[in-house]
Amino acid sequence: MLTLSKLPTLKNVWNEDLLGILGMNHLREVHVEKCKVLTSVFSASVAKDIVELEKLAVKDSEGLITIVAEDKTNPKEQMLRLPFLIPV
Repeated sequence: MLTLSKLPTLKNVWNEDLLGILGMNHLREVHVEKCKVLTSVFSASVAKDIVELEKLAVKDSEGLITIVAEDKTNPKEQMLRLPFLIPV
C-alpha cells in the first residue's frame, strides 16, 4: 500500500520509471489525501506496471488533473488496463 497524505506542496509522485527500480508491479492500494497541488498520481511509465492495483482512493486533492500523466515521449494514447481495480 502507498499512502500520500497531507503533502500540500507535492506536485509529482514520479517523474519517470527510474529504469524499473521502483518495482510497482505488486502495488495493490494507493491512497491520496490532502495533496493540494498534485496534478497526477502516476507517470505513464509507472502506470504500465501497476496491473495488480485493486484500490485507488483520492480525497481533498483539488489540484489533481489526471490519474496518469501524459507520456510526452509517446503522445499516442495507450490503453491502461487495471483488471483488478474494484469500482466503488
